[in-house]
Amino acid sequence: MKRIRTNDPEVLSAEVVAEKLEHLRMLLPAVFSDGKVDFEVLK
Repeated sequence: MKRIRTNDPEVLSAEVVAEKLEHLRMLLPAVFSDGKVDFEVLK
């Protein structure tokens, strides 16, 4: 398995960020408000 570092293009890709947000939305739908993460709910 390849190590991913913070400066790798895979980490910086908007597509990766969108995928991670979609996974979070599936796991914790209650933390999203108006399409954004509600960090107060996460507390």
